[in-house]
Amino acid sequence: MDIFVPILIVFILGSAVGSFLNVVVYRLPAGLSLIHPPSRCPKCETRLKPYDNVPVFGWLWLKGKCRSCRLPIAARYPMVEFATGGLFIAVFMFFGSTWQTPGHWIFVCWLLALALIDLDTMTLPNSLTASGLVLG
Repeated sequence: MDIFVPILIVFILGSAVGSFLNVVVYRLPAGLSLIHPPSRCPKCETRLKPYDNVPVFGWLWLKGKCRSCRLPIAARYPMVEFATGGLFIAVFMFFGSTWQTPGHWIFVCWLLALALIDLDTMTLPNSLTASGLVLG
């Protein structure tokens, strides 16, 4: 029971970061701002309510459909959030509470964003590849 709470916290952090990775993967190749406008339905562009934007669970609560237009929202969104949460747990379990853990979280997120963008567009954005070269 002692390890459950830290793992839950790590998963919540990872899934929240995964939610932002969805934004990066969608907006960066399109040349859109990562900050503005706030999260919205990809179909009708209605701004999401904060309680609809809870990683993984928001999509489940809405049954995979926009609250406004009722059109389906891709299952990829919660899958990326869940996978990122799982990757954060894996890194945490391997490195524990050390200074290496946040660095590996960043690296895993960078690789995941690159992989998903490559899957979608068959390109790798210079902003991510160049930053990887500098950080590496």
